[in-house]
Amino acid sequence: DSNSSGSLSITIDLAVPVFTSSSFTNPISENSGPNQLVYVASATDNVGLSTLGGYSLKPVDDYTKFSINIFTGAVVLFENPNYEIKPSYSFTVIAKDRANNTSEKQVTLNILDVDEERPVVSIGQSFTYPENQVSGAILGTVIATDNIGVVSFRFDTGSSISSDGLFEIDNSGNVILTSA
Repeated sequence: DSNSSGSLSITIDLAVPVFTSSSFTNPISENSGPNQLVYVASATDNVGLSTLGGYSLKPVDDYTKFSINIFTGAVVLFENPNYEIKPSYSFTVIAKDRANNTSEKQVTLNILDVDEERPVVSIGQSFTYPENQVSGAILGTVIATDNIGVVSFRFDTGSSISSDGLFEIDNSGNVILTSA
């Protein structure tokens, strides 16, 4: 019918997605393995007319070391991190809504340095003590060195108590007579 009238309403979405996730992610330890989930991007489209169409990585910085799930924003580091080679990574996440509006979030992933060297215990250490010592008596101190410092001692069983239960070693290397 040529006499019909109507109206047409057009809404143009110019609002960009807004990131709710941080620019930093929790640091991970070096040598902790490849293919780790290291970050989850999160963004919303504040207009509400469009929904998020996906996440991607901008081809800058260290982006080739990562993958991102287009739907969840989960970012995975491909390689096994090594602090001595690369103490941090940077990547930029792009969020795009269905109207092709985009925003970016640059993210830094720090790698924690791990002590990779075993402590060295001085060879030939032995302790003698007179009989009838009381429980708690310090019988001697084990000497050990490490590139960043020795922070604790354990017997070869992995415990601070000897396998026979007669001795204890504290975090300073003191060998102590127990009540056993």
